[in-house]
Amino acid sequence: MMSYMKRALLALIIASALLSGNPALASQEEDVKQIDARYIGYDRDVYVKGDSTGLSWLLLIVLATFAVAVLFKSGSRTHLD
Repeated sequence: MMSYMKRALLALIIASALLSGNPALASQEEDVKQIDARYIGYDRDVYVKGDSTGLSWLLLIVLATFAVAVLFKSGSRTHLD
């Protein structure tokens, strides 16, 4: 019984390896450089001068406030209040 299960497991592993394909071959495809039509005509890279992370910090503070507020919620309350 055990030898049958071992052979079945080995057959399952081999079948799944063969059917899954080879990801190494898929990654060897040629990388074709795609031209973005929005940047045609610009001589230099386009970027925002003086960018900041202020909005990210604001989002972090708001989400942290919600996360901490949940800690102070009463566990004995129900949805019927």
